[in-house]
Amino acid sequence: MLRAIAALASHEGREDKFHATMTVCWIRIIAAAMAEEQDCQTAADLVSRQPMLLDKELPLRFYSRELFFSAEARRRALDPDLAPLPPMPHSLGNALSFKLR
Repeated sequence: MLRAIAALASHEGREDKFHATMTVCWIRIIAAAMAEEQDCQTAADLVSRQPMLLDKELPLRFYSRELFFSAEARRRALDPDLAPLPPMPHSLGNALSFKLR
């Protein structure tokens, strides 16, 4: 997923917008939420049950501001320095059929 998003940013000439650590952080947070709420059918359903997903400051529960917004964190996915990220679920159940709308 990380490589695909980086490639898309590069293809669009937007390499400056890609942030490796942010991408991995949000993937892990969303995957954990989806694993908890396996009966959700839409993104809106998931967010209604997990409103924390709308908090743009959520990654700062795991990363210090200094680390998260560093040049190194932009270039490569760094481990958090405040708290561990949620583990990546082995199975997301019906997440494969999850609809964005």
